[in-house]
Amino acid sequence: MPISLCAVLEHLIDPVSVLKRLKNNLKKEGSIVVGVPNFSYILARIQYLLGRNVKRFDSSQKSLRLGIQPYGHLHFFNKATLSYLLKRTGYDPIEWSYYTGRGVFGLHINHALFAPFIAVRAKKIE
Repeated sequence: MPISLCAVLEHLIDPVSVLKRLKNNLKKEGSIVVGVPNFSYILARIQYLLGRNVKRFDSSQKSLRLGIQPYGHLHFFNKATLSYLLKRTGYDPIEWSYYTGRGVFGLHINHALFAPFIAVRAKKIE
């Protein structure tokens, strides 16, 4: 059974130390599943380029119009940064998944650019 961190890493002050500690709890063939909001999602990129701030500070309409990610997010990940973090902490990313929700313009394209949420299964490196 893998360890699962869904919508967790972006809230942690020190995700590096948490991932390293969790690795010690995995068996030799163990794996971890990590899911995070995807900051490289095309609609988030467009909103940012149009002047939206990275963080929104509450649920007010003004804050929702001005910000992209909720206030509690301390880190912002995309496929490249999440892969780097996992490799740095002793994991080998082996399987990526992309949650497209309703899809961009109704399209469901299996690519990180079109997914607001990404997940990866990674094996423990000895």
